[in-house]
Amino acid sequence: MCNSRFRAISVMLLLGSASGCGTITNLRAPPERTLGIGPTSCFEFGGVTRSALAGTFFPPMGVYSVVGGGVMIPCGYDVKESFKVIGDGLWFTGFGIGAIVDVPLSLIGDVLTWPIAYARRNRHPWATWWGDQGGGPPDVSTSPPETRCGNSAAESRTSVTLPHSASEPDISAVRDSDDE
Repeated sequence: MCNSRFRAISVMLLLGSASGCGTITNLRAPPERTLGIGPTSCFEFGGVTRSALAGTFFPPMGVYSVVGGGVMIPCGYDVKESFKVIGDGLWFTGFGIGAIVDVPLSLIGDVLTWPIAYARRNRHPWATWWGDQGGGPPDVSTSPPETRCGNSAAESRTSVTLPHSASEPDISAVRDSDDE
């Protein structure tokens, strides 16, 4: 009796602590897309998208890493480094399995927070007071960084001048093989 109650409480705590991680990440993302791999902005059903992508890609990456670390040991690689690779692979696999479990929970969270994600993406004032606002373009009024030679990066660039008509190549120097 006590053992089954402990299991039930453990499962509820585990599911409760992992519920809707994709949804929370989606709502904290900036309203506009930024440079990155995968979804980088807040959008409708972005939580389930993030969880599904992590659940799709992380377990195979983890298994590949575990197998690769296991192959490194008999091939003469450092045992400590091999076990580090195996440990990283187990982490990726576990995270991916957790993301798979999170997909239905993120779906529920995304349905409940759909109006908020929609309003955040469209920059409604009531929905943009939390999370990353995406900042803006970088400040270009600062001076360019210095290079190793002491010149600024802007001065060290070479300029390329294109011919007057770049669409028509200069073929005057090309000799026809029939003329010889």
